[in-house]
Amino acid sequence: MNRRNVVVVVIVAVATVVGITLFAQGKEVVLPVPHPVTATTQASSPGGTSDSVPTTAVPQPDHVIAPAATLTGCTVSVSDPHPAQGHTQESVTVNSTSRAQVKVSAAYPRTTTVHAGVTDSTGVLVVPLAISSSPVGVTVVVSAAVTYRGKHVSCQSSFTPVA
Repeated sequence: MNRRNVVVVVIVAVATVVGITLFAQGKEVVLPVPHPVTATTQASSPGGTSDSVPTTAVPQPDHVIAPAATLTGCTVSVSDPHPAQGHTQESVTVNSTSRAQVKVSAAYPRTTTVHAGVTDSTGVLVVPLAISSSPVGVTVVVSAAVTYRGKHVSCQSSFTPVA
């Protein structure tokens, strides 16, 4: 096979695997491994004669491609729902789909702050929020808007500084 044919075969194989993965729509896809082949080998005996010995290739297990990740929801939590007003920072943790785009907003009494990021491979994003300017007893609503493959979900939590 010449180099051009090899390149074409590789491109077609990759396109096939990508196409199957994209169109599986969350279902498990099993790609078969080629079937075992029986071959004949020549074995020599000490007397100089040779015998034909059939051998069989050992079958390999099927390879499974995991379904593509989908956006199923999100949760947002704060490190302390009632932090002391003198503290300077609150940690907000967003849990969702791996590699999803996230926009976290915190609605303070006089302003709203927005932080953007991407969840890690486990679907987690941690964002630090300042709490020093938030008055005691006033609830700060923390919202997360998550986007993945054109789908959107949102979730929220809150914290209320105490004296």
